[in-house]
Amino acid sequence: MPASSDKGDTKEQHKARDHLRRIDGGLAAIIEEHGLVDPYTWSGVPLERGDLLGGLALHIVAQQISTVAALSIYGRLIELLGGGRVDPTKLGAKTPEEIRAVGVSNAKARALQELGARIASDDFDLNGLENSEDEDAYEALVSLRGIGPWSANMYMLHELRRPDVFPAGDIGLRKAIALLDGAEEAVAIEAAEARAEQWSPYRSYAAAYLWLFLHGAPEPGV
Repeated sequence: MPASSDKGDTKEQHKARDHLRRIDGGLAAIIEEHGLVDPYTWSGVPLERGDLLGGLALHIVAQQISTVAALSIYGRLIELLGGGRVDPTKLGAKTPEEIRAVGVSNAKARALQELGARIASDDFDLNGLENSEDEDAYEALVSLRGIGPWSANMYMLHELRRPDVFPAGDIGLRKAIALLDGAEEAVAIEAAEARAEQWSPYRSYAAAYLWLFLHGAPEPGV
């Protein structure tokens, strides 16, 4: 979950805050409470900035499990590969069975092995994503085994640091939108996407505020 930020403020953070509170009264109240936010920080994750392969490997590992569990498994993956950053050649050379032994599912093991092999063979240009348009980066990411819309959007937010990404498949965001608009049930993905359109070009920041709002909001009816 992102954190409120009262130091290291950037021009983008100020512009995003001002834009969002001007166009959405509900968000304005959340912004008043939390101030400026950093939407790109994956709280509690010790990845070095710019470690694009490590970040993508961790996103695959972390699917549908807690961050604590994901970091434990990711640590074992690093040990399997000899320490340091994830090396694509070493990752691609491992068998899915060897990777599975660190604690991931068969599907995740295959996705990780294939990711390493594709990058090592120059079949996939991970570094090139940094200079790609959002739509192109998204399409490239979902072409990878094991990367769906949610993982692609979260990777673009955390690792590529794109300001206008909204992971509408995230159940937390869909619950937060429902609470924001006075509904009791999480909204559908399509409805979340439509609701987020007005927050462009700072949908990543809107997502950060909604996650903070959800963290401190009572359950409906409580």
